[in-house]
Amino acid sequence: MKSVSTQLFDFLQANYGQVFASGEIQRMIFKNKNGTTSTPRSLVRRLEELCADGKIQVSYVGKHAHYSCGEKKKEHRFIPFITPDGRRAMREIVV
Repeated sequence: MKSVSTQLFDFLQANYGQVFASGEIQRMIFKNKNGTTSTPRSLVRRLEELCADGKIQVSYVGKHAHYSCGEKKKEHRFIPFITPDGRRAMREIVV
């Protein structure tokens, strides 16, 4: 199971270009590694950590924080090819 920070980052990357209010994210349900649901305050802490690491952006409108992801999720694709010695192999490319 992924950590809450990883789940939040993946969620924001999957919704690239959209901005989410802090309260909207706090109402979402994320499971911790031990299977319990995370509290709204712990979600805010994880969002602040992601901002401090430079992974996501925060903008403030009045007293309200709005979060978004600055980079689009990179897709990994595998392309089959034949090596010079005749074996089949897969090459990974990032799109």
